[in-house]
Amino acid sequence: MLAIERYAGEKIRFEDQDYIIEGINRNSFDDGIDIALFSAGESISMEFAPAAVERGAIVIDNTYVFRMYKQVPLIIPEVNPDAMSRLFFGKGVIIANPNCATIMCLIAMTPLDRYAKVEFDLSTFFSFVFPTRSNTRIQRILNVGHSN
Repeated sequence: MLAIERYAGEKIRFEDQDYIIEGINRNSFDDGIDIALFSAGESISMEFAPAAVERGAIVIDNTYVFRMYKQVPLIIPEVNPDAMSRLFFGKGVIIANPNCATIMCLIAMTPLDRYAKVEFDLSTFFSFVFPTRSNTRIQRILNVGHSN
């Protein structure tokens, strides 16, 4: 199990067995990792996903980094499993997945579209905003018309 250096050395217990987390580096994939799940942030994906691919791993990336790359398929298995048939397994490949709200929406809408051809969808997704310095503009927008 790999993670950023901050978690290196920690233990995780799974099915009555302890696993020690190793810090990720460019050589972490030399031992023939078949599938690598990336969800540690954009900078980690950008730095280490290509290294995993170079060594033959199938990388499933949960960040936005590779979503807009034309050569990287954006796959939801319940929606477009045929997109996986175009991949060249064994040589290393990156698979991107949409964000969680999009996945859930499309899993629900795909059967409807297959049955009745959905022509238009207007979806709005809201996220909770934490009060930090980096989102003061968002807070100002949310507080419009409210007295403090």
